[in-house]
Amino acid sequence: MFGRGTTTFNRYLGDPAHALNPCVAPIDIAPFYGVRLTVGDLSTYDGILTDTCARVLRGDGSVIAGLYVVGADRASMMGGAYPGPGINHGPHMATACAAVSCIAGMGD
Repeated sequence: MFGRGTTTFNRYLGDPAHALNPCVAPIDIAPFYGVRLTVGDLSTYDGILTDTCARVLRGDGSVIAGLYVVGADRASMMGGAYPGPGINHGPHMATACAAVSCIAGMGD
């Protein structure tokens, strides 16, 4: 439980229909899925590799047709570093502009 539901804020966001603790209930209906989570600081992780048009690249470097990625999901030009507040906004906007230009046929 790790203290879930011990604060008024937690309980407000919980399920009021679950009387014992509105934030904790059994998970007993399959299917079950697992996701590996890794804790990191804001915008410090490298993401999905792309070309200059923001098209997603496969492991072999080939383009996945029609699949684009921008923002924090894209591999950062910062290389996994976060030098200061707002540093991610410029690259995100520039990459989005490049993607839209390519999609519109005006880019690469």
